[in-house]
Amino acid sequence: MTLKRLALAASVLIMLLVSGACTAMPDIQSNAYATAIGIDYKNGEWIAYAQVINFSTVAHSDQVDLGPAKPVWIGSGKGDTVASALIRVGETSQLRLFWGHVQVLVISEEALKKGVQDIYSAINRYREVRYTVYVYGTKQNIRDVLMQKSIINMAPLYTMMFTGTQSASKEAFILPVKANRVIAHLNEPGEPAAIPSVGIDGGEWTEDEKPKKMIRLTGMYFFRNNRMSSWMPVEDLYGLRWIEEDLERTPLLIRREGKPLAVLMLSHPRSSVKAISEGEGSQFRIQVKVKGFVMEIMDEASIKEMEKLAEEAIAREVETTFREGVKKETDPFGLLEELYRSNPSRFRKETTGDKFVLSNKSLAEVVVRVRLTNTGKYQGKPP
Repeated sequence: MTLKRLALAASVLIMLLVSGACTAMPDIQSNAYATAIGIDYKNGEWIAYAQVINFSTVAHSDQVDLGPAKPVWIGSGKGDTVASALIRVGETSQLRLFWGHVQVLVISEEALKKGVQDIYSAINRYREVRYTVYVYGTKQNIRDVLMQKSIINMAPLYTMMFTGTQSASKEAFILPVKANRVIAHLNEPGEPAAIPSVGIDGGEWTEDEKPKKMIRLTGMYFFRNNRMSSWMPVEDLYGLRWIEEDLERTPLLIRREGKPLAVLMLSHPRSSVKAISEGEGSQFRIQVKVKGFVMEIMDEASIKEMEKLAEEAIAREVETTFREGVKKETDPFGLLEELYRSNPSRFRKETTGDKFVLSNKSLAEVVVRVRLTNTGKYQGKPP
């Protein structure tokens, strides 16, 4: 047989093998595509939820009608383990569940108290699920959370849980956290693993006159020894936004003698934490640098005065968040992580046992520097 005929025969054989392999693959329409997973724990049983949507309703096309409601299907299953509960979700799904499009994992507070290691281990061992799903906790019914849609009846894929969109809201500093980062933080000495918490708000949006529920960021869960140790509401966490370098923008209202003076829009803060290892217990200094512009002004004031008032307001927010964390034996700023990295021997000495070592005296100083680059496009004087 000539070399040319051998090459032809090899090509035919390869085509037959490829076509045979393709025929064994299920058709796209024969799968149900899960986009989010929910995990709950009640009465000694794990409960798993799978959110399934019709992807034809979210296709990017000029023909897509955003008016009609987009149905959301939620399947559930129970089991003695997380894996067995997930398997039972698919027992009545009618179609094969494909998990490769999962983008969000929502865990109930009860399940968080049991520990996230078991949950992540069971989900991550399944090869279709990615390492980088967003993880959230919730105090509310998981089925209700997974059913929520975005505005103008858009699918759940357009809610803030999936998109991680940063708005100009004061609460927008709570950024989404990916599963691989949660596990990395859990395994690091002194590093406080934390995940955002979400809830449902039903009072701020309406469709015509009908109230519509929307997803809202409600706070953060913090962990110690691989288990949820505390929850802090968003109102107690405003100081955290000044150490979040990925924060695109956040508003700050400054007051003069108790009266509103101006609203500033600040962005991309830069911060550092320094451990001062002197005396019996370590103390810490937090430094913040941030710049922005004037969004609204109610009375005449110089740039320097507004910068000074902003620095004082930011320092108060940081101190308040730290004190609220101490009340709940939580280290939201990761001060102990800095001690571990800068002075590991002192860290081991001070953190022996389960006792929480931080106190209100642990925060020695908060140093803030604000720079306002402009006063906005409107140059007129305030009324």
